[in-house]
Amino acid sequence: MLFFLFSLFMMAPWRKLIEATPTAFLFVQFLGIALTPIFIFAAFILLFGMVAFCIYEDEASPLAKVLWLGFSLFSGPFAAAIYFFCVYRKQAREAFWRPAASHAAEA
Repeated sequence: MLFFLFSLFMMAPWRKLIEATPTAFLFVQFLGIALTPIFIFAAFILLFGMVAFCIYEDEASPLAKVLWLGFSLFSGPFAAAIYFFCVYRKQAREAFWRPAASHAAEA
């Protein structure tokens, strides 16, 4: 729902141009109808994935985890996207580039 409202807001400057061309208007309607459920599903998958990572895998302090989870509870997929770019991506990159010897030492 949020993505649909956001997309309507972002398309506002082109509204008159789209309405002037019936084919373009029909295409934008079809695109919105087809992509909105996909984006909503993807947003909730991202939200649940980031919450699970925060609870089980994040190396942050318990207070930081509680703050992130509270932020996720109140702002939903928006918070999950911020968490992805601020925390998850950095930790995933560090884990990927960690030498194989340190992986063996952890096991």
